Amino acid sequence: MISGRIYFQHPLGGEPLIADAAIAVTDNDGTLRTATSNAHGFYTLSVQSGIVSITASKPGYEAKTSHFVLVADTVLNFSLTPTGGELSPP
Repeated sequence: MISGRIYFQHPLGGEPLIADAAIAVTDNDGTLRTATSNAHGFYTLSVQSGIVSITASKPGYEAKTSHFVLVADTVLNFSLTPTGGELSPP
């Protein structure tokens, strides 16, 4: 299981939560699993142990990807940076 929150990384400080961000995980056997963050920026996905690749994205933000070996339930938060130098969440 991988779960966490998606934050808006504001260049002037603070990290409000981002709803409706897309989360995509490719697990050890190549299976793609997806989720969307809820109104509180929270997501959760059931994933097989092994090497995983996870990406958080939302229009108006730079996507972030993490690769790691999943051996136990993991909390993975993402801070997304707005594209184009925007100072508020789109």
